[in-house]
Amino acid sequence: MRLDISGGNETSSDTAERSVFTRPTFAIRLDVDTTTCARALPKVLSFADRFGIRFTIFVNVGRSVSFRGALDRRLRPYFSSDVKAIPKKSRRLPLHKKLGLRGVCETLLVNPRLFPIARDVLLEAKSTGHEIGLHGGTNHGLWQSYAATMSDQALEALLLPALEEFTRTFGMPFGFTSPGFVVHPHAYGILRRAGCHYVSDYVSVEGRVQWTGKGGLPNIPVTLAAEGNVDYLESYVAGNSQEPLEDVVDRFLSCAAFPVYYSHPCFVAGIGADVFTRFVSLLTERAECATMGCALTMVGPPD
Repeated sequence: MRLDISGGNETSSDTAERSVFTRPTFAIRLDVDTTTCARALPKVLSFADRFGIRFTIFVNVGRSVSFRGALDRRLRPYFSSDVKAIPKKSRRLPLHKKLGLRGVCETLLVNPRLFPIARDVLLEAKSTGHEIGLHGGTNHGLWQSYAATMSDQALEALLLPALEEFTRTFGMPFGFTSPGFVVHPHAYGILRRAGCHYVSDYVSVEGRVQWTGKGGLPNIPVTLAAEGNVDYLESYVAGNSQEPLEDVVDRFLSCAAFPVYYSHPCFVAGIGADVFTRFVSLLTERAECATMGCALTMVGPPD
């Protein structure tokens, strides 16, 4: 089937390039939520040029960590009366292996805003066809720890300044992802009014695009992730998996109408570079990479 697709976040001054895909199509979503991720972006763009592909990159404009939130998120389940609330240990890499010594020290001791580090590279990325979206509000960790139970007013205080800065830089329309897949329904109405045209806030191997209840936005799922919504290839490396990558690619391409893999620049340009390169090489032999915004025209209206 020939699929007529329009690309990333365009403004009135942009020319919407249209492409026709005749092979299966997938997307790669990368979330920028640490300084190591922000500093890895030039390598990520060089990688994309090497393979002739374009990524969908979501950036948090604020700070990576809420120290209170991180501590609370780890301790909260153990004070719950629900035994099931205690999380199972996910296969993931230690923080120092993903961020490196510099990244860990910078995050713990400085915790700087990410947007000043990433802005110029992301503008370059957008100019060459990558799709740029917003990832949460003014503090990634605060959203991940507390957004689900925040008051509407607290959520607005976290989201609105980030929206203003993001849209002033990149324009609209744009996509949005909630840190840690932690959602607050009130956010969707705010996002829609600000020019957001889709979100990606859940994981489903079936890949069914759904509507958000509030705001009426299409919700495009990630279709390849490990237990606990961990990056699949990170879990693959952490667990020293012996599963052939060919089998992973087969499953990825066959299970969903629009397959979406998600990761972070700190992994794909760092400790995971080799496995990510092999994964993308296998994928591009059989399918074509599109931005996530393309899913809106590829798979039709949500169920």
